Amino acid sequence: MRHDLSLGEVQSLAAKAARGAGRPHGMSEEAAFAVRWLIERGFDGAGALAALLQATDGGADGCPIAAGAALSDAGALTDGVQVTVHCPLLLAPFLGGLAPSDAGVLLSTDAGDVRVGADGACEGRALSHALGEVRLTHCAAPEQGARMRRAEVADQALQVLLEFAARTYAPATEESRAKGAGAGVTDND
Repeated sequence: MRHDLSLGEVQSLAAKAARGAGRPHGMSEEAAFAVRWLIERGFDGAGALAALLQATDGGADGCPIAAGAALSDAGALTDGVQVTVHCPLLLAPFLGGLAPSDAGVLLSTDAGDVRVGADGACEGRALSHALGEVRLTHCAAPEQGARMRRAEVADQALQVLLEFAARTYAPATEESRAKGAGAGVTDND
């Protein structure tokens, strides 16, 4: 089953889920940006983030969000850079800013390739979520495609993101209820 969500809803959920997995606020916002960027281009960004959070719960080794942010901060891409990350598709949103204005960046794995242009165009196919080596090289710019206006999120990915997001919620206590939190004994909304 797939759930139809607005792009804002899935972006907000992605940020909460990343925070629930222990990511700092800035990295959580970067993760949310990456998920929305991928979904707008027809990729399963929510599924990729769900797989990443499950694979790295409590740690950050092999995080494509951290690697993408570091590459973006560097401001330039040396041809042939190699990084080892989980869910390499989550690197793609960070690569457009590293591409020359008339070219693109090729993200290559043993499972496939994705090309990202300086204008935000992206083409390729879904990549494995497994930890693996990614090679980044310059390439021809991809064609700009239509953008998605809504997010269709698979039930499994949604459930994983909701579980991680729930870690950010304060537990209910008798004291908080006595002070007026929640609906109380009667829910009259």
